Amino acid sequence: MHDRDDLPDAVLHKNVPLKVSICVWRFLRNRWPTKDNLRRREIIPIDSQLCVSGCGQNESTTHLIIHCPHFGSLWQYVKNWLRVYFVDPQNVLDHCHQFRYSSGGYIPCRSFLNMIWLCCIWIPWNERNHRLFLNKVKSIVQLFENVKITSLNWLKANNVCFPLVIICVCSNPFVCLGVGRLLFFICIDLSELVTVILFCFFWYTLC
Repeated sequence: MHDRDDLPDAVLHKNVPLKVSICVWRFLRNRWPTKDNLRRREIIPIDSQLCVSGCGQNESTTHLIIHCPHFGSLWQYVKNWLRVYFVDPQNVLDHCHQFRYSSGGYIPCRSFLNMIWLCCIWIPWNERNHRLFLNKVKSIVQLFENVKITSLNWLKANNVCFPLVIICVCSNPFVCLGVGRLLFFICIDLSELVTVILFCFFWYTLC
């Protein structure tokens, strides 16, 4: 178990917008206006607590992000993309800690995974609000693609000369971002390795 002393380290990231950090901080403090919190304050009736995904369970912060059959399945897509595998903990702080360290303790890897974790909190929360207030629905695959594009935009916003394109990052983010040097050898096939080499050559010729 990890206590709330880990909160500042978990929510603050140089590449992540402040509004996202505030949103995640409220999430870890159970300060989101989820239906269970609204019911606790007697704002909504007891029969209006069901999750917006239609799973039939009451909505809470933990359910929405981790346990919901719909929104919670986003983590499996993200873990397959990053090629990190672990059983999702039941506690949100434990989930944050385990995700950040799922590729080891190498600092650049941990920083990148922390950013992805923050994005995976931000995207479902926005989707929940869009479903509730705008009646707009995206599939879990669309949310997953949104995670990849949003995280790339965050990286590019704080790195003026950021050289990577979305195709490269989506295929193997650790290799393309140059974090985790040992991970360079786990490309799925030769074409992926060639893409990385050609792109690095192109980038260094411009420098």
